[in-house]
Amino acid sequence: MSSFSSTKCSSPRTTGAIATVLCSTLPIRTAGNFGAAIRDVEVANASWAASHWQTIRQAYRGARHFKAVGEMFEQAYAATAPLMKLSVINQHFLRSVASFLEIETRILSADIVPRTTDDPTQRLLEICRARSATAYVSGPAAHSYLDLAVFRAAGIAVHFVDYSGYPVYLQQCSPFEHGVSIIDALMHCGHDARWHLKALTQREQFLLPAG
Repeated sequence: MSSFSSTKCSSPRTTGAIATVLCSTLPIRTAGNFGAAIRDVEVANASWAASHWQTIRQAYRGARHFKAVGEMFEQAYAATAPLMKLSVINQHFLRSVASFLEIETRILSADIVPRTTDDPTQRLLEICRARSATAYVSGPAAHSYLDLAVFRAAGIAVHFVDYSGYPVYLQQCSPFEHGVSIIDALMHCGHDARWHLKALTQREQFLLPAG
């Protein structure tokens, strides 16, 4: 399943309202698809889009930037509802959010680089080489499987992102809830959510060199 989380006040009329984390999942077609490549994973039905948007609308209709951000997400959900491929849906939302935040980094599919290996590290390496990369940035979970020696031998630096210590902002409820998606920052900060991204504002603290 693919999912996101948002916050909602359980007692919005009180001064110290408590934040409740709401999770929405995207149903994936599993029958006969064990071991399928990510590019081939499909959603089970189109009802997820309306359900997601309704959850977001209910949770954030009182947020400061709901009008502008809500319009962007409503359009994104309408555009992706008919789509079947999970990767295509994800790419659409990534591009929508990046465009809203005026982030001009190109988003490409790994499929543009022909696959010659099933080894996870070697596959990442051939993608990096095909794009003439000098550094590879990964989430912390890759510590468990990434062969750093292979990257060192290829002269490609590896960095793991540190998701801790993000700057807080004014949410609808208190105390501040860190465990939410970027939807929360967008709804409360609008275009200024860009400046809450550690990748832009605290890059040295965000990218940790591999040991």
